[in-house]
Amino acid sequence: MNLADKLRRECSVTEARETLIRLLGVRFGTPENALLARIRQADIRTLRRWLDRVVTAGSAAEVVEV
Repeated sequence: MNLADKLRRECSVTEARETLIRLLGVRFGTPENALLARIRQADIRTLRRWLDRVVTAGSAAEVVEV
C-alpha cells in the first residue's frame, strides 16, 4: 500500500468517526467520554456497523453493543 492509499484509508476512518459522533449527538445527546474513546479505537468495519445501527438504536449504548 502506498502513501496515497494510506491517506485515503485514514480519511475514510476519520470521516466515519466524525459522522458517527455527530449522529449520536443528534439522536442521543453528546456522547460520553468512554463512548468517544471506543469510537476513536474502532476500525472502519466496526464504524460502518455502528453507523448503520445509529438509525434504529434506542440508545447510544445500543449502537456499540457487541
